[in-house]
Amino acid sequence: MPGLPEVPRSQLLKDAAHIAEVSSRDDAALRQSFAGMDQVFGHMLADSVIRLSPVWEPGNGGKTVRAISFLRPRIAAYCSDARVNPRFAPAGDLCALAADAYLNWGDRPAGLLALLDGTRRLFPLGSTGETRQATEEAYKPHFKTLSLIVADVRRKVTGGGLDIAELRVHYRLADDAAAAGRAEDKLKALALAEGA
Repeated sequence: MPGLPEVPRSQLLKDAAHIAEVSSRDDAALRQSFAGMDQVFGHMLADSVIRLSPVWEPGNGGKTVRAISFLRPRIAAYCSDARVNPRFAPAGDLCALAADAYLNWGDRPAGLLALLDGTRRLFPLGSTGETRQATEEAYKPHFKTLSLIVADVRRKVTGGGLDIAELRVHYRLADDAAAAGRAEDKLKALALAEGA
């Protein structure tokens, strides 16, 4: 498997902050455009809400798109929890964590994808078969992986309650046995809660 595209850390910080901001924005117009979909997909909405996936994908004509997906309300909340937004500012600790995780695993993307697998499975790509443009910027080759990392960090902070020390150990950015034990316990509890 080839390595991840090389991107300077300063650019990763900017892009991670931008991805987090766009992914958590409450776009009233977009939600309104979903309003008629309950008539078409009503049978699928019993235990789900329609949201945009937090994963940024390449679309036609070089556009960056996000899939419209059916998500359980708990999972949808991971993308929009405003409490973590300041930590995804370019100088925030979660933004730095996302950039460092990308850089640390750049030559071993298979290992990174294994760490992100739980999050990747929660956000089905295109379960409605439709997408929306995510940003005016053209798609960049690192957007998909970086947006998946940002979504993974959000999920593990918002849903799992991991702190920065536990996250750094989880992404293999630090070595701390106590933090590793706490992270493992919290991630097991998160998986159980998501399965419920």
